Amino acid sequence: MANIKEFWKQLADKKTIASNDVAVLCILKAFHQEDPELAKVYLSKSFKPITNTTKLANGAYPRYALWMALTSVPSSKLFAILTDEEKEKTKALATSLKGSYGEVKL
Repeated sequence: MANIKEFWKQLADKKTIASNDVAVLCILKAFHQEDPELAKVYLSKSFKPITNTTKLANGAYPRYALWMALTSVPSSKLFAILTDEEKEKTKALATSLKGSYGEVKL
């Protein structure tokens, strides 16, 4: 986890943290505490749903940002530094969580 913290600090210094990096970090925090269900808690705290009625009326999806971040987990800079085992677990959990937020039709 120390390696991840150092890498996260580098991303923050460069101001290049993307939403998929945040999603990967939430999943890794849940794995670190050995409770994958915590990933839902961390993700819901990190990604607030769209509540603007005009945007919703125009077709926006409330959890689109979260769905998109989970969809693009494999392209995350943070995902790239993980071990193969961590990548498999992270990708599997991201895929299963993505389904609980509904498919977004563009």
